[in-house]
Amino acid sequence: MPVTILSVSQAIAALRHSYPVTKPLEAIKFLRQTLNSAQLLNLYQHFFSTEFATSTSSIYSDTPDNHSPRELEFFRLLDKTEL
Repeated sequence: MPVTILSVSQAIAALRHSYPVTKPLEAIKFLRQTLNSAQLLNLYQHFFSTEFATSTSSIYSDTPDNHSPRELEFFRLLDKTEL
């Protein structure tokens, strides 16, 4: 899996979008959402490498329960793809 180097502004955005986990079930939910997001972004990068590399959309969602703009971009590309 490729390692992503974040700029300072991206790192700050990541910290802003993390939220404190105070209960075990919240931790499980957070980890599942993080894993889901990572898997989607990996699929995006694998199947649409050029689009992924040139994308300027954020990989962080506004809230923990929503998909990030980059994930939504991936979904739109999938919708346009013929099987």
